[in-house]
Amino acid sequence: LISGKTSGGPNDNPEKFILNPQHKIEIPNFDSKEKTCVIISLIQTSTLQKRLELKDPEYKGLERICFKIYSINKNAEMDSKTKKYPFNSLEKVYSYPIYATEREITKKIDLKPDTYLIVPVVFDEEN
Repeated sequence: LISGKTSGGPNDNPEKFILNPQHKIEIPNFDSKEKTCVIISLIQTSTLQKRLELKDPEYKGLERICFKIYSINKNAEMDSKTKKYPFNSLEKVYSYPIYATEREITKKIDLKPDTYLIVPVVFDEEN
């Protein structure tokens, strides 16, 4: 996530939420399986630069993070300007239960065959 460019914060403001990255995945329809197990991991990289800028030795440098999974409506089209799917064309499938101040969060989830967006989110939209 890049401050002010790709961190739109939580989905309580759809206009800003669209700034969050969107990672599209497709779960194919295998004859033998109704659902497919997917493991999603969100990892924060080093925040040494931010700690140095703040000059606060107590700052751990971790943002409050989570991720959300959305099913893309069949007729949805990507916005030609933002290259992202509009919020109103998505249906929430899963939301990580908390905004965690951890270096890594991971979840194993079973998904039906469909096309999904994985959206990593930081709680503070300007971070």
